[in-house]
Amino acid sequence: MLFFLGPWSLVLSPRSVVWALPSPQGYVNDFASILNQDTKRTLENLASRLEKETSIELAIITVPSLEGETVEDYAVKLFETWKIGKKERDNGLLFLVAPNERKARIEVGYGLEGILNDAKATRFLRDYFVPQAKANNIPAGIIDTVTALNDLFTNPASAERAPPKKSSKLQSIFTLLIILIFIILFIRHPKLFLAMLLTSGSRGSSFGGFGGGGGFGGFGGGSSGGGGGSVGW
Repeated sequence: MLFFLGPWSLVLSPRSVVWALPSPQGYVNDFASILNQDTKRTLENLASRLEKETSIELAIITVPSLEGETVEDYAVKLFETWKIGKKERDNGLLFLVAPNERKARIEVGYGLEGILNDAKATRFLRDYFVPQAKANNIPAGIIDTVTALNDLFTNPASAERAPPKKSSKLQSIFTLLIILIFIILFIRHPKLFLAMLLTSGSRGSSFGGFGGGGGFGGFGGGSSGGGGGSVGW
């Protein structure tokens, strides 16, 4: 006997009750219903941008229950069933959150393990997700983690958003000199200074944040190497 409950299928047999894995609904799959529309939109934009710029496929998933599985086993089953990542590259990422069991995992496709190894995946969760989750703000933790992952693969120079080092004395002096030059320029040539500002502003106005990007077109046949990181909170 088979019953359908939303994205899950409930299969009843004489011996056991088996939950089939849910089907993907997009980059963001909030089966636990903990994300509002603005959060979903932000995450969709981040995942879409990541795929557009790097071809990496990211699935963000919340589930109401791990159904007795470990978070590692559940993540691998989802990854392999959904085939996240491009088939020829195995460049998929899965970010799984189970709020009721207070578990989270980043599952990494084999092709990305050289950049995001197990230790780094765990550290990302501890640094970006766990603090927000402990403060009862799981959605913010998901956004912070996905943003950090995005930075890692699209902008390695600022990866992990490391805090800036304290400026040296020489750097402080240089900054002060630049400020003084602008002040002198403004005093002596105010019209020229204002013209420069207006020109700079008009150029900057042509740029904005990234939009929705391309729509979700399904995952591409990738597989997991079994690597990643897990945390509880």
